[in-house]
Amino acid sequence: MDIAQWLDPDKRNAHIENVSYYSRHKTQERKRKIGKRPSGDALVNCNLKAKYNITLEEKKEMWREQNYMCAICRKHLATIGQANVDHDHATGEVRALLCRDCNTGLGHYRDSPDLLREAADYLERF
Repeated sequence: MDIAQWLDPDKRNAHIENVSYYSRHKTQERKRKIGKRPSGDALVNCNLKAKYNITLEEKKEMWREQNYMCAICRKHLATIGQANVDHDHATGEVRALLCRDCNTGLGHYRDSPDLLREAADYLERF
């Protein structure tokens, strides 16, 4: 706003009125801008579909087929949220459900069987 507009009382008051309107209605304005976002299972389903191209129902079915256990260490996965989707980073193909520790471990070894074998050999030497 230039100095002439600031000197014009009508324009100065219009600005104040807009600010005042927004401060009185900011919650409604924020909701209007955001729109309806998914939450709960719908949000989980959207994220699974976007990341791994599977649905929450498909993940639950995998969980049941694995007897609610990690595919590597066989640790019991008490909730579906504890079951991490393991996938091939090159192809995007879903492999199995893992506990957080096993999924993170594979990631640290860059999904390399050779590197994992080297780590196992190292551990067996000591």
